[in-house]
Amino acid sequence: MSFTQSDWLNFLKPNYKILPLKERLLSGFGALCGLAISSLISWYVLGGMNAWYIAPMGASSVLLFAVPNSPLA
Repeated sequence: MSFTQSDWLNFLKPNYKILPLKERLLSGFGALCGLAISSLISWYVLGGMNAWYIAPMGASSVLLFAVPNSPLA
């Protein structure tokens, strides 16, 4: 079975199913808890506010909690 370039690119797209409100709220709450815990651990270990991890942790939480079945996750 051979894949064309458009098949390969379509494979990387996330599945755009509309999630129920409960699932969206649960994934948002999970991301919020994950970011809060990592922020508190960073604050405790490194001392003070450390903004260097906000972008990568936010991107990782979106992939982990919002689109876990995506090939990119």
